[in-house]
Amino acid sequence: MEQQITWAHQEALTDNNLTKEDLPSNIKQKFGMFAMKEGAYRKNPTQKNLDAAKVQSVKIADMIQDWVEKDLPDETPTPQPIENQPIVNQPPTDAPINGLKEESDGTSLKDTITRLLQKDGKIYHDDLKKIMGKRNLEDKVEVEGMVLERSWAFYYPA
Repeated sequence: MEQQITWAHQEALTDNNLTKEDLPSNIKQKFGMFAMKEGAYRKNPTQKNLDAAKVQSVKIADMIQDWVEKDLPDETPTPQPIENQPIVNQPPTDAPINGLKEESDGTSLKDTITRLLQKDGKIYHDDLKKIMGKRNLEDKVEVEGMVLERSWAFYYPA
């Protein structure tokens, strides 16, 4: 019985309610290379062929995510100075400690991330950015003692 593989680009399409036909031609062209690499894996199921197909799938998933997000407004609005008040460069009083935020229901970041990791052992890069309230993340992130390492578009427990 053959193992069912979930490809990153298929997840990206599903998560964004898209089909291949919705994508621009430069992304559609990448599907040909993926098909070749997936075919090589199906014909000769080695770890090397699987990894090559996964890499191509993640590249396509990243392109899809970038294309979807290109028209989104910047998540951090530029504060407008109030007339006749000096501009002071200090963090807001509700700034997260160590770059972390608690969810509004009081659930800690670690609990939230642990819950998401229990689904399939990984967390999508953009989901982790949203949870942590950051625009950019390092390849290795520590959240309340839990270390996550990035591998392409996903973070896995270290």
